Amino acid sequence: MSSRFRVAVDVGNSSIKIAYHPPGMTADASDLRVVRVSLTGADWQAQLADLTSAFPQSDNTVQWLLASVNSVGCDRLSAWIETHRAADRVRVIDRSDVGIETDVRMPQRVGIDRLLAAQSAFRLAGDRSAIVIDAGTTVTVDLVASPGVFRGGAILPGLGLQFRALHEATDKLPRLEPPDDLASLESPGRDTQAAMELGVASGIVGAIDRLVESFQSTCDVSQIFLTGGDAGRLSPAIRSPHRVVVDMPLRGLYGIELADSSSL
Repeated sequence: MSSRFRVAVDVGNSSIKIAYHPPGMTADASDLRVVRVSLTGADWQAQLADLTSAFPQSDNTVQWLLASVNSVGCDRLSAWIETHRAADRVRVIDRSDVGIETDVRMPQRVGIDRLLAAQSAFRLAGDRSAIVIDAGTTVTVDLVASPGVFRGGAILPGLGLQFRALHEATDKLPRLEPPDDLASLESPGRDTQAAMELGVASGIVGAIDRLVESFQSTCDVSQIFLTGGDAGRLSPAIRSPHRVVVDMPLRGLYGIELADSSSL
């Protein structure tokens, strides 16, 4: 890894997550600080300015690594860095930087977040086959097979997206937020809210369990990992034994080994 002060940024659909080691602390994984900044808030630039005020100021000292599934958000962040931290170096990570092979029909269309999560899962599994479930705006369930090959997976709407769709596509259904406890929902649901919560939760959890079973039938899976903003909600309801790991794509990005660091 480069000796520069590294800042890894996962640019998502609604927010950015920033990982770095605070100045003066050891570069140990347990010391990695993660900060979330909403791109939809009016004060996101002020939050960035406050966060980066403690970063080194010397030329070429700070190395930003950006991984994005949101090109508009990535452009906004890059422009902010160029304007407010002109001495820093910025690199937008692409698929070739991740260092994982792909066995899919259109590898150029696989989200960088899925590849980073798969790479993290493979490393955490001791370079053995693994399944990684990333539960955010969307839910992805992906398989990475030994010797480190991304085999693809499934994408479905996440909890918030499904509740929003039910409200916006109908005249009568209310706008709901995902419940915190998906393992203890009323069944059958005896009012509209309970029925919606049960339907959405059962659809997502049932899909995850079914996909895990399907992937396990094709590959000797050593571990299953769950990450993403809704991991805490989903974990108690998922039947398959799994391990919750916070911010897997972001941590994978922070630890990435770049073949050509001189371009940063």
